[in-house]
Amino acid sequence: MSTEIKKQRIRTGLTQEEAAKKIGVHPTTLNKYESGVRHPSGKVLANMAKLFQVPMDSLLGGGSSSIHAVSKEDETMLKARLAKVEGELLELFRENKLLRALNEELQKKEGTHKQAVNGD
Repeated sequence: MSTEIKKQRIRTGLTQEEAAKKIGVHPTTLNKYESGVRHPSGKVLANMAKLFQVPMDSLLGGGSSSIHAVSKEDETMLKARLAKVEGELLELFRENKLLRALNEELQKKEGTHKQAVNGD
């Protein structure tokens, strides 16, 4: 994958800095993609394919085995991240529900207080 990314960047006549800016990553990150140290996310890969005007699978080297290997690895990572985010969202939902109930109670008390002060 790394050699294909570099090959397409050079084919389009872009420097690492220019290509990185257009795909939305730091030049150091693009360098790591091109040297095989890191692998781009699906979003970055889509941006690269659009910039280089090639199918995404061609950036992966064209072999379906590399697609499956990355997908399985990403699936495991994404499932773990999803579980964590779901837990965080559930906790935020509970906190939000509690805050709404407290806010309603406070508004009722303020209304009662205003009525007592105004003599209503």
